[in-house]
Amino acid sequence: RWSLVRALVQFRASLRRREKKKVVYLVRHAEAIHNVEEHRVVHSALASGKSVSQANLARLIELQTNLALKDAPLSDGGREQLLTALEGYELLLAEARPHYAPPELVLVSPLRRTLQTATRLFGNEVRLVAVELLREKRTGMMCDERSAVGELRAEFPGVDFGEIEEWERSGEPIPEGEDNAAVRRRAARFVNDDLRQRSAMT
Repeated sequence: RWSLVRALVQFRASLRRREKKKVVYLVRHAEAIHNVEEHRVVHSALASGKSVSQANLARLIELQTNLALKDAPLSDGGREQLLTALEGYELLLAEARPHYAPPELVLVSPLRRTLQTATRLFGNEVRLVAVELLREKRTGMMCDERSAVGELRAEFPGVDFGEIEEWERSGEPIPEGEDNAAVRRRAARFVNDDLRQRSAMT
């Protein structure tokens, strides 16, 4: 009987050793300059006596036509938000070990504001990979248009843009003017296909 008990204990211990639990951190980018600009335009329009619908139209026109907002970077306020987020993240790791450990891999949207957020938050000690499927909804507005890979690689040398280049060579661009249903399909493709394949490889 005791040999059977020992065998069961050893079997359960081996199962525990084989368990691989993954912790997924989901992070939203901090405030970007286009967020500041759209608030400014709306406030100015309302202050001048325009209706809410007119103010919203002014906001959309600004976001669609202002070339300075292309692939918008973080604002000053966004950088302050990031410092607060970094403090919270470091506190989480310090107080919740071993349940929460630093990530082994960071998958990030290839837009500038997300790259700035990820590189500042996670640093250079983890592999960062830009993934086209993770980019924000492609609305046709300047702020949601990605910069060229060469430009981004020069600005973020610690990020792997190889998958973006492969995506571009595949001839499968994410269409401009995506609707919400298309974004949901893209997200489902990432979770069900892309993420599952990565998980199987680790």
